[in-house]
Amino acid sequence: MNRQTYLYPYDLFTSGVLSDLKTWTCVRSRPRWEKKFAAWAAGQRLPHFLPVYARETISHRKRRIAELPLFPGYVFVAGNYDKGAFSRAGSVAYLLKPRSPHEAEELSLQLLHVWRGLEQGTHPSPARGIDPGEDVEIVSGPLMGTQGRLLRRGGDMSLILWVNMLGTGVEVRIGQDADVRRLD
Repeated sequence: MNRQTYLYPYDLFTSGVLSDLKTWTCVRSRPRWEKKFAAWAAGQRLPHFLPVYARETISHRKRRIAELPLFPGYVFVAGNYDKGAFSRAGSVAYLLKPRSPHEAEELSLQLLHVWRGLEQGTHPSPARGIDPGEDVEIVSGPLMGTQGRLLRRGGDMSLILWVNMLGTGVEVRIGQDADVRRLD
């Protein structure tokens, strides 16, 4: 299991916190300040999600693992806020918000799918574009209910979990035995 470090509270997606709150504010931080903003938000007790992945590098015979944001520059804060609410953070460039209740619901569902994919999938990485593939839903196992685009590359199967508001997504590997259902 790949526990997400920058998630507050840690049970944000499993508790009932989001059942009443169905909107998110996408905070665009200054470059390379995502973790600092997430730490500030945790100190303010603001529910938030900064999806990260581990990137390993080897330099001078030393192995280093860095947690990098999957959506560089963005931290998702649960709730409807204006820029003034984050003025003390000192790292906010601008905000993106859903324009309609439908977009808000869609973003909430997509972030849930991203969280599930990161918690249960393997080798997450940023997806740079939508590759051809089938839109599917995982019907059993730990990712049950997660929707995305299925990609087959050689012997590997991956699921692209797209966030429409940002125009980008996350790719996670799933097992060859994953039970999927095509979406029409």
